Amino acid sequence: MKKVLLLCMIVAAALSVQSAKADEFSISFDGGSLGYSGAGVFVGTYNSSESGYDITSVLYGLVSDPGFGTSSIVSLSTYAGADQILYFPGGPSFDGNGLSFELANGVDINLYDTFVDPYYFDSALQSNPGGDIAEPAGFTVTETPEPSSFILFGTAALGLAGLLRRRLVA
Repeated sequence: MKKVLLLCMIVAAALSVQSAKADEFSISFDGGSLGYSGAGVFVGTYNSSESGYDITSVLYGLVSDPGFGTSSIVSLSTYAGADQILYFPGGPSFDGNGLSFELANGVDINLYDTFVDPYYFDSALQSNPGGDIAEPAGFTVTETPEPSSFILFGTAALGLAGLLRRRLVA
């Protein structure tokens, strides 16, 4: 009986834990009159001293531009002094240094927020083809949740509890 009670407690604990979130972020943007638009999935690690995420790599992404066509995001870069910090949730998404990445066609893009005053900020995009160009931009940032591994574990534990119960009854 103690084994069944212990197993039920483990199952209850597993099911009560909320699904953990992976540190993957989908970031999409629109660069206004520059014509840039794109999206990518970036990986970050929470940095408590910054109260934000240090973006450490890019998994994949595409950017389209009327002048250069479509190009894939190949890596992070230090263009425009980017510190690669994402503030999530809440806003603004970035600070003045922003998030920079390099495209396969050699273009660097920096997404950043400029503070007009302490209560208002503008999102902007900066790129380097033919010189630095900065334009207002719109960002959307969402966190990619981890697959529901806790629910999978809980289902397996319930199955084992059923098997154990069947053996004890028989």
